[in-house]
Amino acid sequence: MKAESAAVQLDHIFDALANDKRRDMVHRLSYSPSTISKLAEPYGITLPSMNRHLAVLERAKLIRRKKAGRSNIIALRKESLGLAQRWIRKYRTYWGNDQESLEIFISNLSE
Repeated sequence: MKAESAAVQLDHIFDALANDKRRDMVHRLSYSPSTISKLAEPYGITLPSMNRHLAVLERAKLIRRKKAGRSNIIALRKESLGLAQRWIRKYRTYWGNDQESLEIFISNLSE
């Protein structure tokens, strides 16, 4: 993956995960694939609205749709979060341990 396309893909991933409903959908799909209507149930949203959420997740390559008869089965693309995970992992060294983080937070409060 080229650096530019990786950066664009990362933007799509973080954009998709910026919404609490979509984060919850990713969480639920991590357990098992689902139909669109079943996936939409807890949110009380219309199917067109649900399809807009799914389009954002698809653009981020976080899910895939598979036609099964008259239904669409939505599944998580487990490898898709790897790009975001690698990006976050690069900055982990800056976080330090919990004690260091607390000390830095407290010192910033007193400044």
